[in-house]
Amino acid sequence: MNTSASIIPGYTAPIPPGNVTPTQAGSVPATPTVPNTTPATTTVAAPTPPTPTPASPTVPAPKTTNTPPNNKPDNENEVIPLEKKNSKLYRIGIILLMLILASTVSIFYIRTQTQTTIAEKEVNSDPTPKASLAPTPEISSLEKNEISLEILNGTSTKGLAGKTAEKFEKLGYEIKKIGNADDAENHELHVKTEFANQLSKLLKDVKEELEIEEVTEKVDDLSSTARIILGKN
Repeated sequence: MNTSASIIPGYTAPIPPGNVTPTQAGSVPATPTVPNTTPATTTVAAPTPPTPTPASPTVPAPKTTNTPPNNKPDNENEVIPLEKKNSKLYRIGIILLMLILASTVSIFYIRTQTQTTIAEKEVNSDPTPKASLAPTPEISSLEKNEISLEILNGTSTKGLAGKTAEKFEKLGYEIKKIGNADDAENHELHVKTEFANQLSKLLKDVKEELEIEEVTEKVDDLSSTARIILGKN
């Protein structure tokens, strides 16, 4: 049997009798050792807190849906919105309306042309003679005895107006006045406006006697039917 005492921390085993050492014999008895009943303090190391690791963002896994296999072309699976359907119907309606209008205009044009052609044929085949326009009556010329004359001398030659007046008086004209006028280079014929288209006989005579080709001037307030001014030439 093992007589050795178990070693207890802080406890001193008693010395059995007969084992006293010479030093201890006859000396002051040794103070007995009081066993240490204070429990030993066990030092426990404080646990080290774990170092926090930054959490990585969680990416949600894509949702998977059970889609049945698509064996149709893409254009068949496309759902046409109601607006697109209405737009197509609207375009079709516009095209039909334009076709109807074009047909109506074409029919109206053809009928109009046909009626015009028939009317022209009827007019051309009408045997009724067209009325001819009546000729415009000529304005009768005044007779020589209905024409009164003024004969004025526009030169420095004396008695020229009197001699000329005698000639026209013999031709049948009425001499209303004989006198002088401002200097004139050529012979002139002034006529009253209201009789301008009735002096064909006078025009013929002044051309033969004085070589006056045409009326020089028309005068509204002339006191006679015509006035002859004698010039240098």
